[in-house]
Amino acid sequence: MIKYGDNFLTKIELESLKKVMPELTYVLEHYSCECADALHNFQFVHYIVKNGKVVSPHFPLFKDLFLDKLGSKVCQRMRVCVTANTPVVVENGYHKDWYNSREDDTMNAAIFYFNTCDGYTAIKTERGKIKKIESLENRIGIFPAHWLHTGTTTTNTSMRSILNIVYQ
Repeated sequence: MIKYGDNFLTKIELESLKKVMPELTYVLEHYSCECADALHNFQFVHYIVKNGKVVSPHFPLFKDLFLDKLGSKVCQRMRVCVTANTPVVVENGYHKDWYNSREDDTMNAAIFYFNTCDGYTAIKTERGKIKKIESLENRIGIFPAHWLHTGTTTTNTSMRSILNIVYQ
């Protein structure tokens, strides 16, 4: 089941998050996968949790704002992902968010949208239908981590920024 909601964070929480975002964007690493067009299939990421281990000094803020609110017991991955502007919106390729994901897994994927743009997340449901969650600032989308999905680039802002969380 796909769940999403707007105004996930309070205004004060969102502002505290925006204050650390410039610092995070200075420590981004290039990330690409082999699931789509190589020219546009990349993003820049800042890991907060990687393979179940905290790797960012900003973890306490993200734990308070996201993991606690989501009721997370286990976080396998949390990362800020930034994709660049392209002339047309490009889907980055369908994938699962956690390589250990399987049909009976209880892991969830949560996508938090830092900015409003014409990008989106397209999710293939268990019945094979495509559901889109538009990128809207302070929106969160949650779905089973074993479902195929794709993110996109954007055409109407300089970048599309999200927070991707794989948790239980």
